[in-house]
Amino acid sequence: MEPLPNEDAFKFGSRLLQEMLAVKPPSFEARLAQKAQAAHGQPLRVLSICSGTAQVEAALLRSVITPVHLTLADINADLLARALSYMPAHVSTMSLVQDLNGMKLSQPYDIVICVSGIHHLVELEHIWRTLHDHTKRDGELWLIGEQVGPKGNCLAEPEYRVANELFCALPDHLRRNSVTGEVDQSLSNKDLSETTFEGIRSDEIETSLSRFFLPIEVYKRNCFLWRFIDLIYYQNYNLSDPDDKQLLKLLVQAEYAHHISGGWATELHGVYRPIY
Repeated sequence: MEPLPNEDAFKFGSRLLQEMLAVKPPSFEARLAQKAQAAHGQPLRVLSICSGTAQVEAALLRSVITPVHLTLADINADLLARALSYMPAHVSTMSLVQDLNGMKLSQPYDIVICVSGIHHLVELEHIWRTLHDHTKRDGELWLIGEQVGPKGNCLAEPEYRVANELFCALPDHLRRNSVTGEVDQSLSNKDLSETTFEGIRSDEIETSLSRFFLPIEVYKRNCFLWRFIDLIYYQNYNLSDPDDKQLLKLLVQAEYAHHISGGWATELHGVYRPIY
């Protein structure tokens, strides 16, 4: 497999990994089409939490023509205002500006979507209970790209040991830190929850969710690959350079081998239904 035109290391590495894994992620577009068909022309009620600019949600909703009543919920009013510009014409939108740790909702939804946002929140039990009570009995909760690894976006000890050994063997130019400009001698494993809300309860997301929702389709990947091709390092890779491209493929192969041996996958894509 070769990089696509203008594809960066993060996208190429992620695509390589997905191709290798036997289990495939849920087709959210197909599930949305099924929901739209079952609605028989009635508007779908969709809630997006931790919406930001909701570009993923907008892309999904462009795949159907059924009317959609979309509620966007986030603490940042400016991002929600920007989100409106991405929505297709058949989507009517309202915004809820609130701290989602104290989430309040007033209507039931056919679909609840969260794109990589739950790991920023603290009051997981309140959030799941509120979403449960406002998801229709035949409705679904979609978690897309959620961080479910150790808290603070760390790697667990087995994953860190393997990842750091791989990292230290990389040439200097692939270990250059885009923030400091320095070549890192080892892979940082700092607990980001100590100073931010990044991954503050990420290791509790699935267990707390299981009290209120049942899994329909779950896909997990990425034990440590993301640490090599995140915002700190991904620009170091020149995919037109055969050596850089080969090193990235070797990292993907190491990720795959660790994953299938029982490694802690940190990236979750899942479809759930409320427990009744």
